Amino acid sequence: MRRKSMWGEKKKWIYYCGVLIMGLWFSVLKFDWFLSKPPYPHSVVIGNTRYALEIADTDKERARGLSGRESLCQYCALLFVFPEKGQWAFWMKDMRFSIDILWFSGDTLVGIERNLSPSSKDIFRPAEVVDRVIEINAGSATDFHVGDTVRYEY
Repeated sequence: MRRKSMWGEKKKWIYYCGVLIMGLWFSVLKFDWFLSKPPYPHSVVIGNTRYALEIADTDKERARGLSGRESLCQYCALLFVFPEKGQWAFWMKDMRFSIDILWFSGDTLVGIERNLSPSSKDIFRPAEVVDRVIEINAGSATDFHVGDTVRYEY
């Protein structure tokens, strides 16, 4: 009677473990890719940073803004599109997290409000007329400067 080789059994066990580990590894990569997909179909590039873009272009959406939300994902932004240029007012009513506000005239950054606290009662206006405003998480605008241009990808 012939005995089974111990080495043959070990090779088979190593092979199955390798296949299992590779399968788990690919599953994690695919799941990570799924999680990293932007939640909105539009994006904006400011400097070297790309943000998934939610658009508020109706009066109701602009009035609500980010109010009542618990958070905003790290590379997400809310773009307010106005029908005409003006010194549009913003406030922190019902906000639950701090934000930076970026004021745009066309594709040019013309003003920045940094680290606005949700407890602020102030009303914020740009120094000049704007037609677009972007809200992002507080502290995200540290590398942005007045005069920077923005690229929208719809």
